[in-house]
Amino acid sequence: DVSVGGVLDLDKINVANTYCPKDGSVSRTATGAPLSCQSGIWKNIKFSFKIGGTFQVWPGQTVNLGRFKLCINTYRI
Repeated sequence: DVSVGGVLDLDKINVANTYCPKDGSVSRTATGAPLSCQSGIWKNIKFSFKIGGTFQVWPGQTVNLGRFKLCINTYRI
């Protein structure tokens, strides 16, 4: 396991959609975009964030969460 308390710098540059030797490896493109080795091919890692919006807390009720980058909630009865 590796834990980084600051910034992780990836020195090795790779090209998307080319061969990679070990699935699960992480690299970057020349512009700094992240890559992940999947099935022997470097794939672009696509991130998506919902910025703002409404969260349903109970059927018929909503709460405006305002601006946020990532919100993960679990509700169980």
